[in-house]
Amino acid sequence: MQENFTDYSDINSDSNFTVALAVSESGIVDVQMDWPTYPIGEGMLENIASLLFSIDSGQMKGLMIEAITSCSDDQELTDYVKNVVSKWLYFENIERPKSLIRPRDTLK
Repeated sequence: MQENFTDYSDINSDSNFTVALAVSESGIVDVQMDWPTYPIGEGMLENIASLLFSIDSGQMKGLMIEAITSCSDDQELTDYVKNVVSKWLYFENIERPKSLIRPRDTLK
């Protein structure tokens, strides 16, 4: 899977697989996946599997932090971003179960 795009021209096309993660104030997580238009080639299926594996195994951490920290020049938002990254590192450094959100909680 290509992790760093140098050509963004097709990043929002109908031929892409998109994973969107959202969390509510109450901690409910929503995961949505938009599949590419058919037919889906074998190479794309491999890229999708690789992306999902990378998210699951933590290999996307660097790209996620890069996206988080480059999201805005707004100082107030920057302070929120620093707080989020700090809490993320805290969660990483304490002994916690792999998932902080129980699957049954997402069905509420």
